Amino acid sequence: MTKPIICLKAELPKRKRKQPDIVSDILKECIKVHEERDLQYGGSYGNFTDIACIATMMSRNKQFTPVDIAVCMVSTKEARYKYALNHPDMKNRDKVIHDSLVDWINYTAIMENIRILTKEAVEKISR
Repeated sequence: MTKPIICLKAELPKRKRKQPDIVSDILKECIKVHEERDLQYGGSYGNFTDIACIATMMSRNKQFTPVDIAVCMVSTKEARYKYALNHPDMKNRDKVIHDSLVDWINYTAIMENIRILTKEAVEKISR
């Protein structure tokens, strides 16, 4: 016979509006980082297209797309995030976790943007 699982939910006091909202703060930081990177490196669509061309030339037998590159970047950030979570003695662990999370969110948004722009470009060519 298995024991029943009891889940207790502690009610947190309602926050006052002036208290920090971690989710909003993270998303605002994501936007700031994205805008800084766009100014520094140019738009993500063109950048990821260039990376895909370089990766394709280096592989010699695999055609990479900008979406493939975005998937790779999301995967890289997820792996770094998980690595840092599992290594409590890691130097600058909290910063690595936070920075990986911000990058992970941004690359996921970039991936969807690239997917939509690629789809639109293919549809335009097909007309």
